[in-house]
Amino acid sequence: MHQFEVVVISTDDIRRDVFGVQFDPELEPAVWKLAYERLEAALQAEKVVCFDATNTTIERRKPLIERAKKYNAAVEAVVFLQDPAVLLKRNAERPPGKKVPEEVIWEKVQDMEIPSFQEGFDRILIYR
Repeated sequence: MHQFEVVVISTDDIRRDVFGVQFDPELEPAVWKLAYERLEAALQAEKVVCFDATNTTIERRKPLIERAKKYNAAVEAVVFLQDPAVLLKRNAERPPGKKVPEEVIWEKVQDMEIPSFQEGFDRILIYR
């Protein structure tokens, strides 16, 4: 059995642990800068990376794929497609301070571009 270290880079964790917020639009450039720096460091060290973020658009995924390919890393998309009603119900059940504004959920649903191999993915997993 192969064992390897997986480095998880989560923009939500960076917001919370580094900046002490759930979300602040003014801090987003700094959040993503740090996330990309962590990604580059992990890829350079030849680690397996799980980049945990809601990247619903081709444009949002492109810099991640480019960085991975720069280090000859395989790129896998893991997509969770859910009915918006399920997303809203689950969000309503989240504890205070963890809820996502409904308009953000709808924005992500409307913006969703299903990943494709043409983007540079080596593997795409879709869960419904």
